[in-house]
Amino acid sequence: MTMDADHKKSTGKKRAQQGGKSRPSSSQQGQPPKRQKKDTEKSATEQSKKGPSDGPPPRLDPKSVGYFRRVGETLQQDFESKDDRALFVRNVFNEVKGIELLLATDASGSIVLQKLLSVAASAQLCQVLDALSKTWQNVCWHRSGAHVVQTALLQYERLQNPEVTEEEEEEEGESDSCSSLEDLVLSLCSEVRGNFLPYNQNTHGSFIVRTLLQVLSGTVLDQDASKRGGRGSAVKSEFDVPPSFLQQLEEMCGLFTGDIGVFATHKQASLGMQTALQVLHRKLPSTCAALCDDVISYLSSRNVSGDGSALMVFLKDETCSRLLEKILEVSEKKQLRRLFKAHFEGQLQALAAHPIANFTVQRLIRAIQTKKLDHPDIKLQFVNYHGSILLQHLLHFQDPAPVLHSLGNMTEADLHTVACSQPGSHVFDALLNSASITEKQRKKVLRKLRAHCMELACNKYGSRVLDHVWNSSTLGVKEEIAQKLGNHTSTYWGRLLYTQSMRLN
Repeated sequence: MTMDADHKKSTGKKRAQQGGKSRPSSSQQGQPPKRQKKDTEKSATEQSKKGPSDGPPPRLDPKSVGYFRRVGETLQQDFESKDDRALFVRNVFNEVKGIELLLATDASGSIVLQKLLSVAASAQLCQVLDALSKTWQNVCWHRSGAHVVQTALLQYERLQNPEVTEEEEEEEGESDSCSSLEDLVLSLCSEVRGNFLPYNQNTHGSFIVRTLLQVLSGTVLDQDASKRGGRGSAVKSEFDVPPSFLQQLEEMCGLFTGDIGVFATHKQASLGMQTALQVLHRKLPSTCAALCDDVISYLSSRNVSGDGSALMVFLKDETCSRLLEKILEVSEKKQLRRLFKAHFEGQLQALAAHPIANFTVQRLIRAIQTKKLDHPDIKLQFVNYHGSILLQHLLHFQDPAPVLHSLGNMTEADLHTVACSQPGSHVFDALLNSASITEKQRKKVLRKLRAHCMELACNKYGSRVLDHVWNSSTLGVKEEIAQKLGNHTSTYWGRLLYTQSMRLN
């Protein structure tokens, strides 16, 4: 018995090694027994007739699990040609037929199905979605099924103008009874619209709504850039969509206004409205502006306290504040001005000190399109010592762009105030000595001080800054400074700097 066991074990190892070394071909399918597949199809058909509350769907049998595991491994290997890969995928989709729901709701099977969908032809994709459409909610509210539907929807961009091969034409001819991809997307829209609030409140359903909104608009969002504090473009890709998609998008987004209170305060449902605002801003800006007005109007009417704006309460709530950040991000200039005057003016200091509301203030400052909202008449009075130390460290960061942008947008008078103060003068030391700041970036800030050469030279700390500017300047800039100081040598600091400038000649 021991020898037999050892013999079987060694034989199994040999077969596994041989299978791992061989190059995959279209004929190596490891097909499950026909009887087993027939039983699996029967289970899938019975499940499709049940509702989402009738219990969890049946699982794939062990043999099918093993088969699709091998399919997943084969897909990760290199094929001899594209034709071999296409033939392999086509044969696998023949095995998928009839068990799409079981595969989509299986933890390991769904991963393989996603890989297949990412390389599927249009007819193959429609085959899967057509089967899943018989029970949309079962699959969309399933943690594995939701990812399958998302992957399928995102293939629309790739399959807009596919290069159809002869084999695919034959396959499409065999699949005349299958709905088109556009019809299947519209079918899902109908399902979601009929249960809009439940879909948005469900963890996996909300995931489907957000993906659907992106596909309908032809705008795929970059989730990393969309996160709080993220920089860069929030759009990953854009593509053309048929008019029916934009019509569905507008109708679906109109449903948000029916339950604004829920969408503003429910953590899961709020994500759907945030996505809607982002895609509407790019494709239907008038609809986006109307939705923003509806949300602000509703939240402002909730008079929680008699003092100040009712919006202040929602700004301090984590879920509401994130929604308001998106509203600020997509609002038009006139809307921002109205928002600032009605709700933010006079409250910025208190909001900036709040652990949650401060993020909304940051978004407001970033979204401001005009200097009229920054109170330009208020001049800098003094420079804080600790603030100066912080700025000096920030200027030595690998990417000090935000600080440089802020310094570059300061008025000449405010920069003069910074340069003529003891803590502020060291900020210019960091600006001139930082290895992560280019000469072009320095000039953008320093050129505003040229008109104040005399005032700087007459100040104890300002002359120190001017001295550093002189040492780091080109010959042309030094001549300009020397010319401005030539007629003003009445002060000690002015004479000292002028004497240095004369050495140039």
